[in-house]
Amino acid sequence: MIGWMPIHGDNPLAWGLMPALRERVLDFCRKHAPEMDGDKLWEIARSHFVAPSPAMLMLAWIRDGKLVGHDLVEISPCLGKKYLVVLQRALDAGSGVTAEQVRGAMDWLESWAGRPGAGGEGGACGWRCIANTPRLARTYRTFYGFEGEKVYMTKDFKGSKGESKAPPEGGGNGR
Repeated sequence: MIGWMPIHGDNPLAWGLMPALRERVLDFCRKHAPEMDGDKLWEIARSHFVAPSPAMLMLAWIRDGKLVGHDLVEISPCLGKKYLVVLQRALDAGSGVTAEQVRGAMDWLESWAGRPGAGGEGGACGWRCIANTPRLARTYRTFYGFEGEKVYMTKDFKGSKGESKAPPEGGGNGR
């Protein structure tokens, strides 16, 4: 049997899955999103795991008692609106999870994120996903109804290695 469950601290079964979910999140970052610091992402996800009203949530996909996939989503503000952003979705090859089951989980996530008070005042109004390959973009479009494609490109500031730096002394314009 295949099913999914939200991972939150008030669910006793979720606590036992946390070590395996941590490995999955870190592995996803290494393979598919090397620009993300997996350890920092995990710490943020873990803090939301025990939060009374989390803005980030994981789903675990389970088949015959074995973890075969995960989703990591967050409610994120953008220009006055909030969106449910799919940060990670990974299903093991041969997991047996169907597009219909994923759509069912997405319907549940939509109701979770759209509720009043989700992620702060007011709920999310739509979805966003990170599709870092044309194949993944096609999958989101074909099976899950996502529209449009935007390419987000990143470049670290000189010498920053992705870390914030203090502003230069004296302010801007070289003064």
